[in-house]
Amino acid sequence: MKVQIRYPVESKGVIITSKGDVVYVSKFTFHAPRWHGPGASCRLAMNGYPYIAHLFEPVPPE
Repeated sequence: MKVQIRYPVESKGVIITSKGDVVYVSKFTFHAPRWHGPGASCRLAMNGYPYIAHLFEPVPPE
């Protein structure tokens, strides 16, 4: 990772991460990760809760 990632986390404040850091955010907690510093960065997001994964099957028309 070339730069850092900035995580504003509800009730925790802002967390700035660097290469190798792990951030855990509790279920139903607001967070909005964004790149921080010059250049681009990337992150791996994992979600162990299937009903809040933001991936939903389309509802078939009736």
